[in-house]
Amino acid sequence: MLSAVDAAHTARLKAIVAAHGWPTVAQVGQDGADAAWLVAQYADKDPPFQRSVAEAMQPLVARGQDRT
Repeated sequence: MLSAVDAAHTARLKAIVAAHGWPTVAQVGQDGADAAWLVAQYADKDPPFQRSVAEAMQPLVARGQDRT
C-alpha cells in the first residue's frame, strides 16, 4: 500500500518538476518545499529521479533558495 502511495506522489512530483522546476520556498512555501523534499527522499524505487532532484537542487542550495 505505501509503495503505491509513494509511486503516486513521485509521479505527481515528477510532473511538477518537469513543468515548473524544483519547488522552492518562494514558490510553494516552507511546507510545500519540505513536502517535495520528503517525496523525493521516498522515491527510492526511482534513483534516476532522485539524482535529477539532487542536481536540480545544487544551484538552489548555492543561492540559498533550497528548502531551508
